[in-house]
Amino acid sequence: QEWINNMGEIRCYLYPVHSSKSFLITPSLASSMYLMVMYFITGAYQEVYKMVESCVSEDLTSEELQIFNQLEFLGNDNHPDAHACRLKLSAVTVGLGESAMKCPWSVYEEMLEYVKKYDYVSSACRLTTEEELLLLKMSTPSFGYRLPTELVNRNSYVSAVNNISSLPTDKTLSIKIGIEKPPVIENFDCGADTSILDN
Repeated sequence: QEWINNMGEIRCYLYPVHSSKSFLITPSLASSMYLMVMYFITGAYQEVYKMVESCVSEDLTSEELQIFNQLEFLGNDNHPDAHACRLKLSAVTVGLGESAMKCPWSVYEEMLEYVKKYDYVSSACRLTTEEELLLLKMSTPSFGYRLPTELVNRNSYVSAVNNISSLPTDKTLSIKIGIEKPPVIENFDCGADTSILDN
């Protein structure tokens, strides 16, 4: 009932088909956000990615807010493109302040998964260099923990790519890549067991 009350007189969204028959026309922000959520639910991540920038506002109505809040229930979607879509939304809403369109996920966790699964992210859903640098600055681990090697290396690489255009033609650019030391595992049967002889 609360959902219906927030919608006011509107009970459904109608989407006119463009004359080219290739896409739908969204007549309002609420209808755009609803279509984006539906695309997200059905796994049409490339459509979600294309719609993100048209689903942003500093002041949401109760109707628009309840649709935006549905994204919270899609946080367990671990598809590589789903991480990219959530990060894209975080990047385009960063300038709106804390009260407007606060994304219900951790940029740090999403960025870490995005970097780990980068090879499997479709080309249509990959973030730009500027967006990655912004999101890496927003990625802060829990108190007392350092930034994972994956994100440190990604930051070094993306920063180098961002600066390569201003590099003189006779110069080269190199970056330092960190490697995590593998943990030492004590194997209980790696040595000779002479306990029966010792006794």
